[in-house]
Amino acid sequence: MLRAAPALLVLALALMPGQTRAWESDSLRLDGETRIRFLARILTEDAGQDQDFLQTADLDLVEKPWGHLGLSLSGDLRQDIDGRRPAERVQDVRDTQSPVLHGYLYRAHADLTRLGPLERLRIGRQYVDGPLPAHLDGARLELRFLDRRLRLEAYGGLPVRFFDRDTEWWDAQQAGAAATGRLTGSTRLTAAYQFWGEAGDDGTEAAHQAALVLRQDLLELLHLKAAFVWLDERPRSLSMSILAHLDEVGFEGHLRYRVQVATIERVPTSASPFVALLGPSRPHHKVALWLGQRLADDVFLYSDTAARLLGTTVEDSEFNHGYVREALGLSVDDLLVDGLRIEVHGDLWNTLSAEQDTLVVAGGGEIRYRIPNFLRLSAGGQYSLYKYDYLLDDNEKTRVYTVFGRGRIFPVPWLYLAVDYELEIYDVLAHRLSVTIGQRI
Repeated sequence: MLRAAPALLVLALALMPGQTRAWESDSLRLDGETRIRFLARILTEDAGQDQDFLQTADLDLVEKPWGHLGLSLSGDLRQDIDGRRPAERVQDVRDTQSPVLHGYLYRAHADLTRLGPLERLRIGRQYVDGPLPAHLDGARLELRFLDRRLRLEAYGGLPVRFFDRDTEWWDAQQAGAAATGRLTGSTRLTAAYQFWGEAGDDGTEAAHQAALVLRQDLLELLHLKAAFVWLDERPRSLSMSILAHLDEVGFEGHLRYRVQVATIERVPTSASPFVALLGPSRPHHKVALWLGQRLADDVFLYSDTAARLLGTTVEDSEFNHGYVREALGLSVDDLLVDGLRIEVHGDLWNTLSAEQDTLVVAGGGEIRYRIPNFLRLSAGGQYSLYKYDYLLDDNEKTRVYTVFGRGRIFPVPWLYLAVDYELEIYDVLAHRLSVTIGQRI
């Protein structure tokens, strides 16, 4: 939980609509966005309701004359207007915190960038991207050599744990390193390593991860990627992808394959609050093929095929399904009037399960209308075979109808008002309303 939450609230409110569009001087420039949002969730049949007020700031401060220093801040504050913890059916993971006021700080770091071989020195709370991502309070160093063809990276600190109440903030450590080399103009190879350790009642638990990633671009038309990941010196997963773009004929294609060869009892970071709920991730194969073709300037047709096949010793269970899904979709732009788009899609599921119907038809559609730089409207519906509800008796929902409407208006380019509504039809009716005022800086 964020102990300095009031400071973020003051900063967010100070930059809300009514202030100047942006703050800039001869030496500094401030970029980003601030938002205030009202959230309401109401379930029929007295199943529960909840109203919250959320303030968000996502800001970057850049030093201009020298151009090598920067500060970044991203976080939010959430207040329960009811002043009490809501019923379980309308809770989300944020409702497990203080019922009055609590906040999260996602990023707060200082950067020193592009000085000789130094690409970046970042100190503070930060996200580390790459094949082995992390979220930590610490330091990260990136260096470039050989005319920027070789990038070396090292980081370390304390992993950020928003939802883990059983351990103290300083009881865990996380560190890693990576090297990326451009072997040719279109070939890159990345090797990464990560360590995570945590002190517990039974001593120190530790996990080691390693990854090897190969990327290949062919004539800017075809992009290949292969990634192999180890966990605790044992193979964990292999993933491959092929992306094709043929702009001259309006064609796009994505082929992705992933095989998980080991059961993962836990992720080597305690950032996820859902590991205990979902249980271990069992071995499986997953393949997806997406094909899109522009039939005319305003008409786009796509197909989406996906399959998730479980290992021979793994049973189909909640959050761990085997299935084959075929989808077909069509979008038409500027239909009848400029700025109007209609999208429809249909899904055919083979659940590969003896406990429910083998074949299930699902689908949905959406209508969008857009006036550039002023108005965005959309409305639609969806019938879903699987939809997760983490707090519904630890179960997932199946066969759910959803109806939604969204609107966003920009009275001036840097200020917007957004209203989102969603109705979910399941065993009860679930209404969700969000009203947001945002300012772009």
